[in-house]
Amino acid sequence: MDLRTYQLKALATADPEAFDLEYLAPMIVGETGELFGQKAKAHWHKWPAEKLRDLQAKEAGDIAWGLATLLHVHGVTEINVPNHKGHIHYPDGPDLDQTLINRASDIHLFTLNPSNHRFIADEAQLMWKALAKWCSSKHHLGMPFDQVLQMNLDKLASRAERGVLKGAGDNR
Repeated sequence: MDLRTYQLKALATADPEAFDLEYLAPMIVGETGELFGQKAKAHWHKWPAEKLRDLQAKEAGDIAWGLATLLHVHGVTEINVPNHKGHIHYPDGPDLDQTLINRASDIHLFTLNPSNHRFIADEAQLMWKALAKWCSSKHHLGMPFDQVLQMNLDKLASRAERGVLKGAGDNR
């Protein structure tokens, strides 16, 4: 599923208040933290791999939603930033985890200084690419990115239908 297709479906359920950098940047950072936090919880509670995979897929979908919304705000409807920008390389393994964390942090930092806002869309596109690779990597989620995006759209549609888009908690 390309970015524009996902954006059109995901944004159909978005509250207008969501189109704000002061919400989106920390949201992306928070969801990225939750993605890796699930791994710590799984280790601590001895969860089966399937449970961790399901929870991380949900968090990855939330990150994708934040990135797609941020890119929409910046008028970006397709991923078109070249891989070589900033000497980007997405290795597999722990370095890919670090790439996601760094990109989320950079997006947040760029929102804090208006003179750096021009870099936000590039960082979001690069993070989208890294997230897609992280999802499909057998060393990480091991699930097609399209499947993660569809799971997220299904979750959003269900919440919209039940009137619980706004609220707290993952399981609403």
